[in-house]
Amino acid sequence: MPAVPQGEPCTLHILNQPSADLHQFQLELECQDTGSIFTYRIEVEKLGKSGTSKTSQSGRITIDSKRLVVGNVKINVTPTDTVRVNASLSNSENVVVSQVNREYPPTR
Repeated sequence: MPAVPQGEPCTLHILNQPSADLHQFQLELECQDTGSIFTYRIEVEKLGKSGTSKTSQSGRITIDSKRLVVGNVKINVTPTDTVRVNASLSNSENVVVSQVNREYPPTR
């Protein structure tokens, strides 16, 4: 994994654990310092033949180690679905300090 860029308190990585029809998404934080308090948000959008569905999760965390995993969003996915994941980390003033976006295309 890349090092945390200078000036950003944390780098975000989206973790995807797929199974036959269920995908689990989590957010890994790689942080420079411990002790800071942040709010994370992970949004998952699924686009398929039957339409679009969205789900999200957010929470407030205290950074207690240089690496930690937060969030737990599970969705049913078919091989023809596209999944978009957007995640962000905000400081105590509600300013976004880090974000990441990823798209998982259909597998067939």
